[in-house]
Amino acid sequence: MTNLSFFNFLRFIAIMILATVAFPLDAKKIYPALCGCVYLHSGDTIMADGELHVGMPKKKQKLRIIENAYTARNKIQQQLDPETIDSLVLWSRTAPERPHTFIYAKGYGWCHLAEQCSRFAVLCYATKGFKCSGNGGLWYYGKGEMLILKDGVIHRLGQPHKKIDKKMRARLENIFADDPRLLEYIRTADGRCDKVLRSLVINPKSN
Repeated sequence: MTNLSFFNFLRFIAIMILATVAFPLDAKKIYPALCGCVYLHSGDTIMADGELHVGMPKKKQKLRIIENAYTARNKIQQQLDPETIDSLVLWSRTAPERPHTFIYAKGYGWCHLAEQCSRFAVLCYATKGFKCSGNGGLWYYGKGEMLILKDGVIHRLGQPHKKIDKKMRARLENIFADDPRLLEYIRTADGRCDKVLRSLVINPKSN
């Protein structure tokens, strides 16, 4: 009885291993996709919230336009060169009220546009890309880095969760040396890097 039970156990394990290996070979790949709107430098717009969807941008990869998303018939309709895209707005189909904007920063790759005003923008770059959850929240994978885009120049400020220190404060003072009102805020600002940088736009002194 013991030997027979052990044989049955081994046969069950063998079947499970075969099923696990064989299934991916026959399965249709489902591309992760979101609703979105792609704004091209040409002035054209690609609206993707019906039959078309957009793949989440990542690193320096081309942007995927997905047809028949969420089904076994899904396929890549086209791939767009990042440098042809002015900006990209994405949202989860279950949380359209929480859109997220992305731009392509040359030399880095796809970045989340955290905040923006007429004079500069606050960006977040993720080494392994981003994910938008069902409730609309945005998460990044790998190592994140906060950037300031001002006058066409990108300034690196470090990881989002890092607390502002003397070195970072000095860098910000150098970047915004032409704005006395922001300098006043920077000299007293405290907290996480991402929150301080976003406050540079949100803070009334930057208006």
